[in-house]
Amino acid sequence: MPDYMVPWMHSLPAGELHPQIDEMAGLTANTITEPDGGPAVEFAEYIFGIDLHVGIYNPALYGAPGDPPNFGWGPRAPNNQSGVSGNIDYPIHGTYPMSNRVRRDGGFKAPSLRNVEITGPYFHTGSYLTLRQTVDFYMRGGDFPITNAEGRDQHMVDVEKQAFGFGTTIPTPGNGLGQFADALPDTAFRYDVMPDTDHPDTPEPAYLTPENVKNAIVKFMLSLTDPRVKYARAPFDYPELFVPIVGTAPANTGGRAALLADPTFRHLEAVGAEGNATALPNFLGILSTPDPNQVDHFDSVIPLEPVEVIVDNLDATISSVGVWLPSSASGFWATNSVWANDTGDSFTFPANLAPGTAYAVYEWHTVWPSRYTAVPHQIRSGATLLGTVIVDQLANGGQWNLLGVYTFADAASVTVLATPGFSTNADTVRFVPLTTLQSLEITGSLTVDEGTTADYDAIAHFSGGISLTVEPELWGVDIAEASIDSTGLLSAGLVIVDMPAVVSAEYTINGTTVNDTHNITVLNSGGAPVEVIVDNLDATTSSVGVWLPSGASSYWATNSVWANDAGDSFTFTANLVPGVAYQVYEWHTVYASRYNAVPHQIRSGATLLATVNVNQQLNGSQWNLVGTYTFTDTASVTILASSGSSTNADAVRFVPVP
Repeated sequence: MPDYMVPWMHSLPAGELHPQIDEMAGLTANTITEPDGGPAVEFAEYIFGIDLHVGIYNPALYGAPGDPPNFGWGPRAPNNQSGVSGNIDYPIHGTYPMSNRVRRDGGFKAPSLRNVEITGPYFHTGSYLTLRQTVDFYMRGGDFPITNAEGRDQHMVDVEKQAFGFGTTIPTPGNGLGQFADALPDTAFRYDVMPDTDHPDTPEPAYLTPENVKNAIVKFMLSLTDPRVKYARAPFDYPELFVPIVGTAPANTGGRAALLADPTFRHLEAVGAEGNATALPNFLGILSTPDPNQVDHFDSVIPLEPVEVIVDNLDATISSVGVWLPSSASGFWATNSVWANDTGDSFTFPANLAPGTAYAVYEWHTVWPSRYTAVPHQIRSGATLLGTVIVDQLANGGQWNLLGVYTFADAASVTVLATPGFSTNADTVRFVPLTTLQSLEITGSLTVDEGTTADYDAIAHFSGGISLTVEPELWGVDIAEASIDSTGLLSAGLVIVDMPAVVSAEYTINGTTVNDTHNITVLNSGGAPVEVIVDNLDATTSSVGVWLPSGASSYWATNSVWANDAGDSFTFTANLVPGVAYQVYEWHTVYASRYNAVPHQIRSGATLLATVNVNQQLNGSQWNLVGTYTFTDTASVTILASSGSSTNADAVRFVPVP
């Protein structure tokens, strides 16, 4: 400070006209509870000193900080001039060189608020990322108010407790000010209508909540950004620069060309007076407008980044019920493992995880001859039980064993329950975040013998190289001769010939769904051939032209179809045992317009074995033999339509010859 200003400063009453913003007395009183509710105080008094609300903080005389009614604060100053000698003794609240300061412990030269939007992180430790977090810091009176009570500026108070902690605002009769019932005046928003209440773009309620006030302060600080700085416009543009990025960067002896070619220098191109087209990003790219899906300056709590968490039995966060003793078993994780064998004994591994993220949860145990083979592991999100998984502790010891995939909305925990008569081990639990679900892979046999079963697994692949076996919500197989249950167990029925099939699975987690298919073959094991009937509605049929449902009665199964255009055809296909002779039958319905010489082509694969003409005005609604044939490939019967008459297609039957 210039010498000529010292006498002038020395004569200023502290807390009234001090030229620095942070020396103003603020908008709240320095007491937790104001005697008698306190009078409504004029606006000017709040700006220039809150004279009627200055008190002495001395826990030794006026009670501990947490004890009502005074919470460590003494009576108010005896008059309304906080700078008057004798009001509050120096150096607690004095004039220059300690004006409005409580000693000098922890003092910092604070930077300007100009362009604060883009100068994060904040405070000398870089401990806060967003402007809202800095507002929260001051609104709660700092992070360590009790620890720093001796040297803390008395303007650092819990604003929420003092100004917002006493209920809703009510009008104060006679002065038009809002005031909390039986508490301090409504210092942050004392007027019925805010200045911009009627503005169409930024309406404000007549009375603000603490949340409104905090966000309004953030908006104010964002408005302090100079757009010329944000876009590097004149006079804040800059020339071409070469910045050394390692300590071994050499001196510039080769000129610009050498600097451009030297990887130890970073080249920053010149920015002209018009600046950049895009703004300088905020620190770590946080946004300056509220966004529910990204971190922004209005966020008070920054979501945890999902990271792997391992909780050992010796960690300070664990808890247990009963007596858990160190185990002598080898193969433990870290230092040791513990065991118990009484009913009601339990061991809990808690973890604070990123909410809404899916985690693969694993357990690690050691094996001992007395271990229980069905140890319950309870997985919880807060108080909510997500699942109980049974672990055989006589097997798979000394390794990570998957308990399942879970999404936690609250604190995560795994509780191991002991059983009497056996030893139960508690060693370690591991939580592995599963970020982006990329794909699903079905694994298992490519062939299944008819009349047997086969197990299929599904492996989910996540970003970061994490893969693990999961339980899909849907399993399927596309042939009627096989079925698959919810665990992936496929049961194959009898097939006449080797039959191709497709196993499918679908898995969803955190809104992302992936699918996979797995081609298999159900093998015919050489059993006796069976009768096969193919109906016109079966998936193995095909047709050319328009075939319409027939009005004729006595059809096979559900209905029959007809056509009457030359070139129309209807084919019935069947997979039969190769080399076996079959009697082939057809079933048709009779109608007055039916053709009396309908061609039926019998094929083995592409080979035409015979063409048989059928009179469809006779022998309707019964099986009519069209011949005996031996098939070495896929069997088929194709019915050909003729113009001028109707041709019927209903069903075909293949009967193996004994």
